[in-house]
Amino acid sequence: GSVLKIEEAQVQDTGRYTCEATNVAGKTEKNYNVNIWVPPNIYGSDERAQLTVIEGNLISLLCESSGIPPPNLVWKKKGLPVLTDSAGRVRTLSG
Repeated sequence: GSVLKIEEAQVQDTGRYTCEATNVAGKTEKNYNVNIWVPPNIYGSDERAQLTVIEGNLISLLCESSGIPPPNLVWKKKGLPVLTDSAGRVRTLSG
């Protein structure tokens, strides 16, 4: 047999790999579709952001993330999900 090892997988290693066996009697192959997933990362997550807002003004918190597949983002306050209110005062925008 044969083993193909790729150490420290990177996104660029994603793709189709083929093991091909040939001899005088013929040829056969086995295909492997390799996907590389990347853990979620939130930009600036190592720093705590401090924000002071005057009452009555807009609070706008930006959370930018990356990952493969793209991570789902959930806003929480004191460990509980922040819910959109019916008046539209609190809302979450994706994109």
